[in-house]
Amino acid sequence: MKVILLKKIANLGNSGEIVRVKSGFARNFLIPYKKALLANKKNLDFFSRKKEDLIIQEKKLIQNSRKKINLISKFSNIIIFSRIKKDNKIFGSIGKKEILQYLKNLYKSDFIEKKEIILNNPIKKLGIHKVKFQFYKNFQYDIIICVLPKKY
Repeated sequence: MKVILLKKIANLGNSGEIVRVKSGFARNFLIPYKKALLANKKNLDFFSRKKEDLIIQEKKLIQNSRKKINLISKFSNIIIFSRIKKDNKIFGSIGKKEILQYLKNLYKSDFIEKKEIILNNPIKKLGIHKVKFQFYKNFQYDIIICVLPKKY
């Protein structure tokens, strides 16, 4: 069965490609979850119109990502103060939520979303940690986060 992919699917193809898949895969997964359309004349015409909208939308996402990188690149590192235990470990941890809150307070706006912060594990120790921001496809930026003890 031939289908038109609406989204990029790993090991299958990119958005807009016409691919041949097993009919059960198309009927039970791709078409119901709006990941593909049946490749007939009506859908080919529909997708050609939709493709123009997708190109415009992607240009906006790229422009927005560049804007975010310019804003965040003004700071080479972020300093977060945290309460510590006697063995220099943090009470609790510093995760995406705390980093997002810090940036929100710093910029007085919430231009970065939680899903754009790539943090493998929460930060649980004092010191210097590297955090990656993934804005869109290849638009990434790394920031150094310094976790220091809070003085009372």
